[in-house]
Amino acid sequence: MSYLPDITRYQQLKYGGATRGVDCTAWGGALCADAHTQGAIKLSGRAIRLASDEPVPDPRSPGLNVAQVDAAIYRLTAGRVNLDTVKPGSVGRTGLRERVVAGQWVNLAVKRSVLLDRGYLRSHPFGGAHDITVHCNPDDPTPVLGDPLVPFYQRASWDAILDAAQAVSGSGHLFASFTRDVIPEYAVRIHPRPGFDSQRFLRYFLTNGTIRERKGYYTEGFSATCTAPRWHGGKYPGMLVQLTSGSRKGWYVAAGWAQEV
Repeated sequence: MSYLPDITRYQQLKYGGATRGVDCTAWGGALCADAHTQGAIKLSGRAIRLASDEPVPDPRSPGLNVAQVDAAIYRLTAGRVNLDTVKPGSVGRTGLRERVVAGQWVNLAVKRSVLLDRGYLRSHPFGGAHDITVHCNPDDPTPVLGDPLVPFYQRASWDAILDAAQAVSGSGHLFASFTRDVIPEYAVRIHPRPGFDSQRFLRYFLTNGTIRERKGYYTEGFSATCTAPRWHGGKYPGMLVQLTSGSRKGWYVAAGWAQEV
């Protein structure tokens, strides 16, 4: 039998502390971290909130998003848990379903009222923007909900889950962060094209994980290890990697220069 985290450990109103009412995404991320590591790492949503770039909730938008939670978990676990937070709009209904059926867990933003109207998670009446986890049991494509407001797992329909996920954004985009079976290793290689002496690339400058500036550089060629690609918002939103070796260690460059090794 595959490992299943104890969802009673991940109840935001019981264990969430001062920010418990707005930390659903953090608790969903904690549940995914437990599943990802097969129980080796157990975090709390409160710890994730405090490790995020928004330890004190913004009164205009107090909840964390999946990217903020992913970054906080990565920091708390020193990179041992590296969730795959996808660019909004890059994974649709079919793609999300395929990944979960294949064995990944997803931390997913939803409009909870859609699930309530379909008969799910009615033990708590909250119907606003919320976060749940979704996984499948081995050899069973039926999705299973994990909700930090409900101390038990519940099976649901894919249509209900995906409708709820698309309703939260108003644009139909899905806000999702997936577990990985293995943390992949990546490397950047930037070298001139044949017949040229140098290659131009952009370095990105970030503040609290948000892109604020970019600057062009030329190189005669270099290679370096780097982090996995991550989506960053800001002035020039996109997928970036951060170099982890060499004289440019710490620089952010476009993920298009990176390949899994």
